[in-house]
Amino acid sequence: MQGWKTIVGKLMSRYDFPLPDLSVQAEDKILGGVPTRIYTPPDVADPPLALYFHAGGWVMGSIDEEDGFVRTLCKLARTRIFSVGYRLAPEFRFPMALDDCLTVARSVLETYPVQSICFIGASAGGNMAFSTALTLVSDGLGDRVQGVVALAPVTVHPDSVSADNRDRGEYTSYEENDRLTINTGSAMRSFFDCYGAPPDDPRLSCLLHPGLGKLNKVYMAVGDADTLRDDVRLMRDALVALEVPVKCDEYPGYPHFSWLFPSPALREHQALFFGNLLSGICWVCE
Repeated sequence: MQGWKTIVGKLMSRYDFPLPDLSVQAEDKILGGVPTRIYTPPDVADPPLALYFHAGGWVMGSIDEEDGFVRTLCKLARTRIFSVGYRLAPEFRFPMALDDCLTVARSVLETYPVQSICFIGASAGGNMAFSTALTLVSDGLGDRVQGVVALAPVTVHPDSVSADNRDRGEYTSYEENDRLTINTGSAMRSFFDCYGAPPDDPRLSCLLHPGLGKLNKVYMAVGDADTLRDDVRLMRDALVALEVPVKCDEYPGYPHFSWLFPSPALREHQALFFGNLLSGICWVCE
């Protein structure tokens, strides 16, 4: 796992895409003991609020590594974003990272008592977005949860996928896409093992959460060459069945995190992705 952290750290330090938009004000604070970077869009009075949870399989990643991406979201969506520096596994196992996310969420809710929050995250961060939002719903704060924006999120542990889903061929992306994306099946298993959450705990497998039907709105996006493709499809179908408003964009042929690969060949795809993402955030926040 240390090898993964080293490789990804080198990649993220070498490629800074999108380039940081310095017109966005950024302030580092400690909220309830948790490092948090607060991004404020220029020339927007009383902007909407969002929490952002970085990617990295619960074991790597940081607010610094996704600084450029969050600045872009802040400016395009004209939203004040709190990027959460939650503790990482395996040194800090489940539910410590979730506890950090909830600490920041509650701090923001107390600071802005009349506003609701949109929860945004990618990959493991998408899981944190769902889990944080659903925990607040369970705590009776559903009216303060504006919605969830989850990019290629983990929504269920493979061991907790139902036999019916498997029999219907609705959970095959771990095998189909195992060698097509950076988050291979074995990598995902390692991430789950390090995180240490029970496979059937609804704070990990949010697809199983009893409060799922109480979410306000959900936007998701995923590439169909991602091992997490079927996590998104199963969550989409569950939300539709529960009559939760949901929008989902799927990108044929694209792997995990293709929207941030620094390649000129991906410019058209990335322009489409960011356009759809902006529309999704605005829809959730309206």
